[in-house]
Amino acid sequence: MKTSLSLTKYHLKLLFRDLPSVLMAFLMPIGFYVLFGYMLQDANVNNNSLTDLLIPLYIIIIIGNAVFNVFGVLYVNAKESGNLQKFKFLGVSELRFSFTLFVATLVFQLVVIISFILFTYFFDGSVFPQDKLLPILATLCVILVFHFAAVFFLVSLLKKSTAYNPIALTLFMYQMFLGGLTFPLQMFPEFLQKAIYYINPIIYGRDALLTAWTGDSSIGHVLRDNMILLSFSVGLVVAGMILNRILLSQKTAVVFTR
Repeated sequence: MKTSLSLTKYHLKLLFRDLPSVLMAFLMPIGFYVLFGYMLQDANVNNNSLTDLLIPLYIIIIIGNAVFNVFGVLYVNAKESGNLQKFKFLGVSELRFSFTLFVATLVFQLVVIISFILFTYFFDGSVFPQDKLLPILATLCVILVFHFAAVFFLVSLLKKSTAYNPIALTLFMYQMFLGGLTFPLQMFPEFLQKAIYYINPIIYGRDALLTAWTGDSSIGHVLRDNMILLSFSVGLVVAGMILNRILLSQKTAVVFTR
């Protein structure tokens, strides 16, 4: 327990020492909120003011950025640089290393999310819907699981940071701009509004969170959409495990042939 706590603190120090990443994590959702809140102040989605929906949408962006571009990058770099192997020599398993990095990333996300919510409160008086706390937290947990499952799949496929970093960033941007997180779906062509539900799973997390946040069942269905997103998460984890086994068997075959 003491080792895990010390390792978590170590990861947190590394996280907050990376000033560019920290500034991006804090300033990106704030900048988007101010910019798009002004641009879309007269827009409505299902009789809800779009500016009221920007907060839950940008919380998803905060989670995606933290998992794809912080957790994933640090984990791949640790494996590639040999730091993970050094920790193994010190008696720290890869599971414990990844778990403590996960906890540190989670703490980082919570700090950014709370800061963002406080900013919106002082900026324009937006209030967090405390009466809907449980469905919101449950949905955020599902969204978090999906992102970690996606990173697990990517790390299973891409072993080098030179490959992982640009692809993870591309997927993050794809999810952000083509997942209804920055622009309302109604602004997309009709065929794309339907296609998104087949090509971008985060749309189910978006619908579930907006429904939980507003209580408006016309947007989506909290339980159904969360179960669909969890199904995608399981699929990504299984695919990642299969990839790891295939790559491990290939390495073993190469060793035996030598």
